[in-house]
Amino acid sequence: MRRESTRSTSRTAVRHIRREKGKSGSSSNRRTRIVWVGVLAFWMMFLTGVLNDVTGSPGALQALRLRHMLASKNGELTDLEQQILKLDSERHRLEDSSAHQEREIRRVLGYAAPGEIIFDFSRGLLQK
Repeated sequence: MRRESTRSTSRTAVRHIRREKGKSGSSSNRRTRIVWVGVLAFWMMFLTGVLNDVTGSPGALQALRLRHMLASKNGELTDLEQQILKLDSERHRLEDSSAHQEREIRRVLGYAAPGEIIFDFSRGLLQK
């Protein structure tokens, strides 16, 4: 019997200590939560660029978008530079080669060289 009374007393004491600990810890937990919410709110404002005037940064998300757009525009620039080189070489061929000039004139204007036979398939099938 004595053991049972000791056990029940110790269980009551443990419960009492846990309750007291829970009461003092709850205000600490609440402060910790408030601090974390504040930190997360500040971080979200930094990410979205709301603090642009203060930090001078457009925000991490906007910076990522701008970097992606820069890479895309650099790719377009490279393609356009290659197209310019191709057109420049074609210009030189047209200026220097009379055979190339004649071929382009016949192709663009539809002229035929002497003795050349032209087949016109633009009308489609013969009408019945």
